Amino acid sequence: MHWRWTISDRPPTISRPYASYLRRRVRGLINSRTECVLSVLADMERDVRLKIDQGLTLHLDDGMCRMVAHGLAQYYGMKSWSEDSADGTRLTILQPTSTTVIGSGTLFEYIAKRQNT
Repeated sequence: MHWRWTISDRPPTISRPYASYLRRRVRGLINSRTECVLSVLADMERDVRLKIDQGLTLHLDDGMCRMVAHGLAQYYGMKSWSEDSADGTRLTILQPTSTTVIGSGTLFEYIAKRQNT
């Protein structure tokens, strides 16, 4: 799976940056496909953390990857949505908000820690 990002210029809105607020579908995906999700999450989260102040657009052709991206956005307090581009490519946009937080811990570490307990 490959994705690339570009800076997006969508206006931000407010969201909550806490792992406990992850949507039920995202939590279900993590619990049922942990190994696969963690491998995608590790690479994607690095990109999100590098561009968290500007936001980014991911070209994701896989529904699971888009769901992981939306989970990351929720964890960091970013706004996210998916849309089709003019050429039919599915885009997932992550945009910072006034509550976007980049703490010391990552979603990857949070999930890995929960799996080991």
